[in-house]
Amino acid sequence: MKRLLQACVIVASGFSLGGCLFGGDDDNPSSPSVTLSFAAKTGSAPGAIPGNPVTSRGLITDGQTTIEISRARILLREVEFKRQDDVLGVNPEEVEAGPTVVELDLAGAATQVVVRDIPASSYDEIEFILHKLDPDDSRDAAAIAADATGRLNDFLAGDRYSVIVEGMVNGVDFTFRGRFNAEQKIELVSPLVVNEASSDVRVTVTVDLNLWFRTQDSAGLPDPQGLLLDPSDEQNESVFEENIKESFEGFEDDDRDGEADA
Repeated sequence: MKRLLQACVIVASGFSLGGCLFGGDDDNPSSPSVTLSFAAKTGSAPGAIPGNPVTSRGLITDGQTTIEISRARILLREVEFKRQDDVLGVNPEEVEAGPTVVELDLAGAATQVVVRDIPASSYDEIEFILHKLDPDDSRDAAAIAADATGRLNDFLAGDRYSVIVEGMVNGVDFTFRGRFNAEQKIELVSPLVVNEASSDVRVTVTVDLNLWFRTQDSAGLPDPQGLLLDPSDEQNESVFEENIKESFEGFEDDDRDGEADA
C-alpha cells in the first residue's frame, strides 16, 4: 500500500522555493518529518556572475573548456520511504511524496525537500525518482494546477523534461534539458527511525555537478578528470544522462555537517 504525503521545498536560509504540494497537516508543523538536503558540488568555488552579483554560478573547467552553470534544476516526481520490516513483501507499505522541483543552490547552501507526516516506523531505504511529468496522470495534473509559481511549467515547455541546466560554455549561452527518467536509491546503514519525537530527521544528498558534462572512463562512468563536452550538443545527451544518474550520493545527516553520520 502506498500513502501520499506532503512535500515542501526550502533552502537552508528558509526562503520558500516551491511550497507544499500534497496532503499533510498544515496545522501540525511538529508532526514527524524527514528533510532531504540536496547539496550541489562543482569543480571550483562559485562566484558572482559579472553584472549580476546576486546570482551565483558553478565553474567547471578542464583547462581548455570552461562551463559556467548559472542554474540547475531537477524534477523529483516521487520520494519514497521503504519500511525496514518489508521482508519478502510481508509488509509492503511505502510512503511517497511529490512531484516537486529542486533548484540546486550553487552558492553552497543546501536545498531542502521536507516530507511531513511520515508514519512512525523504521525505514532502511529512501528512493527519489527523477521523472518527466505526465499531464494525464491525476497526481501530476493536480500538482501542475496547484503550482502558483509556475515552476513545473518549465518542465513541460516544448517537451517533457526531468533536468534543466542553464549557463555558458566558453562564453556562449546554453540550456541543457534532460528527457530521461532515473531512480536513485539511498540504502541506510542504520535504519531511519521516525516517531512522534522525530521532528528533525535529516538525510543529505550530494549532487556532483562536476561530473555531469564530462567524458566517461572505460567502465562507462563519469571521469572526474575527463574532458568537458558541449552541453548544447544533442549528440552528447546520452552521456550526460548516465553521468547525472551517477552523480548522486546520499547518507543520514542528523548532525547537519554534510558528512555521513558515524
